[in-house]
Amino acid sequence: MNIIISYLYDMKISTSDENVYENIKQFYSKIYKIDENMLNQKLNSLCGNSSKNETKINDQNNEIEENKEIINEDKNSNNQK
Repeated sequence: MNIIISYLYDMKISTSDENVYENIKQFYSKIYKIDENMLNQKLNSLCGNSSKNETKINDQNNEIEENKEIINEDKNSNNQK
């Protein structure tokens, strides 16, 4: 069970095609006779933590880009002098 959840978690965060993810999840649910609601609950708890981390990373990346723009503006103004 843990291996399947781990695999589905990896699929969730690595694929941008939601249909592929859902098809794989349904496949494992049927083959291993796992309640799909339970799978969703476990995956949502894992992915919820992931989305918080992704938000932090995106915020940090935005801050880095803003700092790069400020540095480039400073360089350009110094070059014009």
